[in-house]
Amino acid sequence: MVKIIIITTLLCSSFASGQTLRPDSLVSSLSDSLYGDCAFPYGEDYAFMIDAPKGWAIDNRSEIYGVQAVLYPEGSSWKDSKTVMYINHYDKKVKDQETIEKVLSIDSVQFMNKFLDGKITSHDSIESVDHNIAVVRYFEHKGQFDAVAYFNDTNAVEMLIMSSMDEFNFEKSLPLFRLFVFSYGHLVKAPDHVR
Repeated sequence: MVKIIIITTLLCSSFASGQTLRPDSLVSSLSDSLYGDCAFPYGEDYAFMIDAPKGWAIDNRSEIYGVQAVLYPEGSSWKDSKTVMYINHYDKKVKDQETIEKVLSIDSVQFMNKFLDGKITSHDSIESVDHNIAVVRYFEHKGQFDAVAYFNDTNAVEMLIMSSMDEFNFEKSLPLFRLFVFSYGHLVKAPDHVR
């Protein structure tokens, strides 16, 4: 079962205390200027932390959206925003999802089977604040543009995704996507006070 806790900016670093995640001075300087609320998605065998770029809302009503959590500009909505971000993952216990290479292949094959005119390109990896490296791919089809960052964790491949309805908004939002991916912090387990 997937769970997610959303916390206001001021509590993010203290909530994760006890976890080797990121230096406190870096968290407070980043939180004050670039980030809004944070979230701790976790399940039986994984946990991680993400921060929403400043001015973006995190919504965890996954039963509505079919993913772990969604982000969209404040004052907008998942349905109405021209650009949204969300998180999802592949469980490595599932056959054919045991490695990041298999997940990348699955995603590519499924995308190309669904969108025959689709285009997939590899881009520079992004290093997160706790030095995890995300493999980054862009997916394009019929005027929609997606950027996907894949993190290879012990029990899952975590995906941070940005989706835009057009190229202009995609390009405009790429710096925010990079901030979102940079904020990723792997937790060995969910903090004890949220279980």
